[in-house]
Formats: sequence, structure tokens, C-alpha cells
Amino acid sequence: MKPISFFSPFLFACLCLATSNLIAQDKKAELELAAKYSPINFVRGGNNDFFMICAGQPAMTTAPSSNAVFKVDANLKPLWKEPIVFKGMGGFTVYTGEIFALSYTDPTDQSTIDYVVEDGSELFQSLPNGTLTKKDTDIPKKERYKKAALFTNAAGLNILTIKGDETFPTGTLNWYTFAHKGLASSKRTITLPVPPNIDEDNESGWRLNQVTESGLFFYYVSYKNKVKDESRPILSCHVVQVDLQGKTGPMINIDLGLKKYTVMRLQYQQSNYPGLIVDQPKLSEWVLQGKTSTLRLNENAYMGVQIDAENKRIITVTASNDALAVSKTGAAKAIALGTQDLPVENLNVGIYGFDGKEIAKTPLKISAAKRGATDDFTSASGNVDITALPGDEGFTCRFTSNGTGRLWLLNPKGEIVQDLKLTPLSYKENFGRNYDFTFASPYFSLKDFNDAPYMAKEKSRSYQFFQKLDDKEKKNAWYISLKDAEVLAVFDSKGNAVKLNSFKKN
Repeated sequence: MKPISFFSPFLFACLCLATSNLIAQDKKAELELAAKYSPINFVRGGNNDFFMICAGQPAMTTAPSSNAVFKVDANLKPLWKEPIVFKGMGGFTVYTGEIFALSYTDPTDQSTIDYVVEDGSELFQSLPNGTLTKKDTDIPKKERYKKAALFTNAAGLNILTIKGDETFPTGTLNWYTFAHKGLASSKRTITLPVPPNIDEDNESGWRLNQVTESGLFFYYVSYKNKVKDESRPILSCHVVQVDLQGKTGPMINIDLGLKKYTVMRLQYQQSNYPGLIVDQPKLSEWVLQGKTSTLRLNENAYMGVQIDAENKRIITVTASNDALAVSKTGAAKAIALGTQDLPVENLNVGIYGFDGKEIAKTPLKISAAKRGATDDFTSASGNVDITALPGDEGFTCRFTSNGTGRLWLLNPKGEIVQDLKLTPLSYKENFGRNYDFTFASPYFSLKDFNDAPYMAKEKSRSYQFFQKLDDKEKKNAWYISLKDAEVLAVFDSKGNAVKLNSFKKN
């Protein structure tokens, strides 16, 4: 396949490298963007590099809008000659096509291969030697917008699409693999079973949770909608493993043993690992009701799940408030403001073996911040992140909502080792108040956790640097945690530039 490169006349980038002594800063650079372009996301790539995804509308409104993806290393050097650019439609509409960027790092020589996918149709591969190749995935159009997940492993880039019927849509998946060498494609079909004792109107679905050398792990959350039904538990979790040939193994069933309907829906993040993106079934989706849109969370949003295949355990997290009342259908009753706006009082952590039996339970008490007039205390406002650390290092659990933030480190027995209060950056914007937990990045080892800005604070060079930024710079800052370095990116919208600052980890 012939290597190609891409350049947009509407986008120009220039990196200027310099060394600075400011707070032991290691590197700094400035990335100049054409007018109307701005970064929308920063994604960790290999061990020590990252993607910057930009969106924008060119000054000429009749010209096509576009998204662009850059690749930069920890020394702030561009790894691609030109950014990859996806052109959209002309006019005033900003291009909103989904861009997925992920990498695979070979454990033997630490070389990294990058992949950028647009919507599931166009695929770009960047090899370590700088070769950039474009390929149409040939995934049927009706499947491209039903992506269950994308991930990389030793076999190549993998895309899972949902093929199931209306009654059980996530029961059948197509598994496409594009090999690292030559992007040769192959396809398998995965058939996942219907979990036992689920409601007929269940809105859950099988979601990919972890990728291992031996296969894939999926989970499914089941919530009992009919309160008087004694034949099924209030909340349960189901786990299956799929081997590399697509064959499904036996199901693990976990009953959380809840006796009261005090569990709440939240946004649970369970795919924050480099090389893994879980897209569907969604935890939440916007639903149009009349002239307004409402963010609705489905039944998977009743429980956070992290499968730790290395230690053969399943970590669950649920949120609760004892004042929560439900109707006969299990739906939260409307209260003071007409919505389920009770704050989270407790997070409840459970650890289970692969036999489904409970190992430990740990309550995590939360002191909710005082509610502001413009704060969001609906179920959509709470975010929980669970990350299993390697070996016997335990796992982390992070909760953020409006002005409240907590980060816990727990050992394999479920005992609390660290309990940190996170203070967000708070600022007014338009008619509301925003909260940014800038350093709320997942941690991939105990050392990573101990050296992180929220833990080290004044001992952290990136934390010190951030504190010296002015208020406008702080709210336009992103933090990227790499293997050996930390990067703070600050967008200067007036100057159409991204200022990059890199710090070596301790």
C-alpha cells in the first residue's frame, strides 16, 4: 500500500522548542494554529507521546470545516510531518465527526504504532518509521455508527460493532481486526448470552471492560424495575470472557445483595486505558423532549465495574443516598426541584472473585459541597473512575461532582490506604459555574499515584507551574500523564496557539 501524507491549507503548525528554568521545567514549546482552530481533546498515545485533536471552522464560511490530529512526544517534538485532517461540510456547521486515536506499543522493543479512525470508516496507520497509510475499513455503513469499542493488541487494531436485534441488541457483535503489518483485515462474530433474571424492559447492554492476552471481558448491569418482584435482585452484575477466536465462556453472576432502593445512577468511566476506547452501549444519551434535551442515563449507569483479570477479581462501585425514594417501577421519585437531584452520600465498593463470591465491601463516605444556584446535582453530574493497579498494588477510585472531589487508594483487601480531597478549579462562564479537576488523570501504578500532582502537590513541578498561571490560562489547560513525563497544555485562543510544557516525572 502506498504511503501518503495529509495537509490542510486551513491549518498550519509550527513548534518552537526551548529550555526553561521556570520551576524546574524541562521543555516548553508553542504550537501555532490557523485561525478558528482549537484543541478539543488530548489523548495519551504510546508510553511517552500524545495526540492533540483539534476542531475548527475556517474564516471562509463557504470552505469545508475540519478536524485535525497531531502527534507530539514528551520532548514536545512533532512525530508527524503534517497533521491528519478530516474535512467536513462547508457553511457554518463545525465538523463533528467522531475521531478515535489510539496506539499499540510493542513490549519487546517499545516501538509504537498509531491509529486514527474517523467514525469507523476511514483508518490511518502511522508506523514508527513515520510512514502514514490510509485505508477504508470496509465496515458496512449500518455498523459504522454502532461501534461497541476500539482497541489495540498484538494482532493489530480491533473494532467491535453491534449487530444484534432490537430485543437484545448487544447480544451479537462483529469483531474486525486490521493487522499491524499491511493492515490485512479479518472478521469474527461474537455471540453473548442473555443474562439471567433481567427485566423485559431492561435498558442495559454488554460493554467491553478489559482486553487481555487471552481475550476480552464484557460486563452487563441488571437493575430490577418492578419493586414488588421478589424473583430477582435489585442490582446485579454479569461478566463473560471471550477468547481470541470469539468463543464465549461461562457467565459470572454477582448479586450485590441490596435490600433497599437507595442506589443512584452516575457516569462511570471504565475505559481510561491507552489503546482501549469503549463507545457503546452508551452510559448516557441526549433525549429530545419537546423543545429541550435531557441527558438520560441507562441501567449500566447504576454500577461502575472494573474487571481485574490479572488478579481474578471484579471491582464494583455504586452510589447511594438513604433519602432516595422510588416508585413502583423502580424509578426515582420527583422531589423538591422536580428531578432526582439528591447529592451522593456514599460510594459502596465491592470486590468479588471470578466465582461470583464476595471478597470485601468498603463504604466510601462523601461530604457533598454546598450546592450553588447554578450547580448540577442531577445523576448526570457525578463521575466515578475506577482503575486497577498492577500486581498487588490495589486500585484507585475517584469521584467528582461540581465542587466535590475525592480520590481513594485501596489495597487488594478493599482497605482504604489513601483518602484525598480534590479541589477543582472553579470559574463562572456564561450563566453557570464550571468545575475543572485538571489533574484528574487515571494512574497506572502505585508510583504513578504517589507522584501525581494531587498527591505530591507542592513537590510536583507540574502542580507548581499550574498554580502560577492566571485564571484564564488555568481554565484553558489540559494535563496529560505519560510514562516518564507530565505535560500541561494551555490554549491561547487570542493568539491561536497551544503552549506545551513538559516535566520529567520523579
